[in-house]
Amino acid sequence: MGNSVTHSPREGRKGKKNSKVEFYNKLKTSHVGDELLTCSFGAWCREQRQVCGFSDKADYTSSRHSLLQLNGSPNRPDTTEGRFFRSGFKTQNELMIQEKETSCCITIKVPRVTSTELSAYLRHNRPRRKRRSHRCTRVVAYHKGYIIVQVNTERFIPFSKFYVIDMDQQVCSGHFVIANNVRRWYEVHMSPSTSHIVLRPDVRYHFQAIINYEVQNIKCYPPMSDITISKIPTYLPNCSITYNALLGDEHVIAAGQRIIQVYKTDDWSVVSVHNLMIPHAHIHQIRSSPSGDFLAVRYTYPADGCHFNRILILHYPSFTKAMRVEVRGAYWPVSEFVNLQVFPRFSLSESCLAVMKQRNCGRKVFVYKLPTELRSLQDLCRRAVLHLVSCKDVNKLPVPELVQRYICQNAN
Repeated sequence: MGNSVTHSPREGRKGKKNSKVEFYNKLKTSHVGDELLTCSFGAWCREQRQVCGFSDKADYTSSRHSLLQLNGSPNRPDTTEGRFFRSGFKTQNELMIQEKETSCCITIKVPRVTSTELSAYLRHNRPRRKRRSHRCTRVVAYHKGYIIVQVNTERFIPFSKFYVIDMDQQVCSGHFVIANNVRRWYEVHMSPSTSHIVLRPDVRYHFQAIINYEVQNIKCYPPMSDITISKIPTYLPNCSITYNALLGDEHVIAAGQRIIQVYKTDDWSVVSVHNLMIPHAHIHQIRSSPSGDFLAVRYTYPADGCHFNRILILHYPSFTKAMRVEVRGAYWPVSEFVNLQVFPRFSLSESCLAVMKQRNCGRKVFVYKLPTELRSLQDLCRRAVLHLVSCKDVNKLPVPELVQRYICQNAN
């Protein structure tokens, strides 16, 4: 294991740039699986994540109170790519969304959403007294500038409204309604091109997940032409779901127990099956890297009368083992379940992996080197640029706009 890199917290701008280049030089000379950096969680959120080439938009903290609302599971998957959003209604038809890391708040006008069943429900369940209806909102998914906001209203309890919001253009790009939802939050996954959506109730118990629900009134607004919504079948209640950029929009990867399976979302037929070959393992989480070259699998294994966490990195599409990281913590299971929603994280260049570990003195972040996937010289240059330049500064490079889009095509 390599020695850790430490820097003074009072370094100026010039010192930060030099430390970033120093870290990149050490990355090139290290071996696969070497520990490149160790720092506290506070130092990681302030400056070290940018030094190591990770996304500056991802919020590496988690709000446990929001995750436990209305049947929410504390082991909820990370469907917002590590970002933290707050949402609410400013007026009757204006939705207000705030992102913590960007410190900006936008207001978006949303259309009136209705369906045949919703109108019939309102006719037969009108309140005796006219009072204001309380609405709860939450951002349930984010990908490539698009977010999905779920709205639950006391006026029509068995229905939930979903809005697809384009954060860059600040407009509503589509909406749909779910009937018979029994006032629950949903686990929503967006495909790499944001044209396909898979969802299920955000509950990991089989007897609650088998309740039937319907997707109604799907509508898109230009420039979004079409959107396909699929329900995760009830026989996958405890499997972790993820999309992969190399796999495409019509397939998902599901992991449960020791098995990783690839499904086709139109009929949920099994395309391929892969076994981890690890005795007594139980997969809790699976995540794909931005460009799809790696899969991070978090599973638990029994030892000394307890269950401990371990992270396994797999090559895609061969599903061979690349490296393994121990995340055996001191405050298991509650702290690890909450903190591992956003960890492990892949760097934008997919050259290193950040993992949080619990220690008696607090939370520590460890950065490890990943294997190098050589596709072409063009892709290798793109990864080097992403490591040394943040995505918000790519447009300042003296290169054509087409090259700038290629550099940031899979970056979070």
